[in-house]
Amino acid sequence: MKKFKLGVLAMALVSMLGFTSCLDGGETSTTGGGYEIVKVNNFMGLHTFTTQYGVTLTPLNTSQVETWPTTEFAYIGFTYEQEGVTENGIDVTLFGIQRIPDGRVIPNAPTEADANAGIYSLSSTSNSQFVYGFYQLNDLFLYMSFYIRNVDQDDMLDEIDTHQFSLYYDPAEDFTSSSMTLYLRHNVTNMAEDDQFRTLVEDWRHFDLSPALSSYKAAYGKEPTNIIISYEQSTDGSYEDNRVSDRTAEFNYTDAVNYYKQWLESQEGNNNSDEE
Repeated sequence: MKKFKLGVLAMALVSMLGFTSCLDGGETSTTGGGYEIVKVNNFMGLHTFTTQYGVTLTPLNTSQVETWPTTEFAYIGFTYEQEGVTENGIDVTLFGIQRIPDGRVIPNAPTEADANAGIYSLSSTSNSQFVYGFYQLNDLFLYMSFYIRNVDQDDMLDEIDTHQFSLYYDPAEDFTSSSMTLYLRHNVTNMAEDDQFRTLVEDWRHFDLSPALSSYKAAYGKEPTNIIISYEQSTDGSYEDNRVSDRTAEFNYTDAVNYYKQWLESQEGNNNSDEE
């Protein structure tokens, strides 16, 4: 079977850059699978992943992975069989890996110098739904589409690495009793004056919201009900003033908190039952 490299794994698709599927065409029956944002573990060359609920996913087809993510988090596609589910975790067969680079979270209002490029959308190009994720309660993941320079496929990940994303906030101005507004800005680190951005890509970014959430709780004694992401939209790759529009995307953070806490309570209940 052919090996596969790190790629860009689209949200609900098996669409990869530099990826060749290694599934056997359906000859092996599987009982489950899907896509997951996971923490990447590498202990003396042993690669595993951990879900936000503490489940360890151990890849069975590690020899087929040509490159492993060096980022803290990754987005993976996998399948598993029933006999691979144990008390220690799940043995999985990977069919895609996408690294998730880190963005910055900065406690200042953004300035004009903080951005030199826009963002096409905070959603998959296949639909208009706002796409985000959490790992536990502090690690936010935004799925965004943006324009890059035309490069060969082998150079695409290096080109994507030149696109930096940061969330800015001023607690005095951007926090209210119910919401927290974060300003997403896009900066290309090695932009030349004659660069043309014509290739639209989609990618995840990870943001550690711990400082922002702590600051909000210090001000209001609770978590924000809603988190608002404000960004500069460019639908054609241009950053000219008349081609960029201010847009917002919003989600209910309380729902994410409640969902995770409910899961923790259910696990505590299960543990108590086992002890009895």
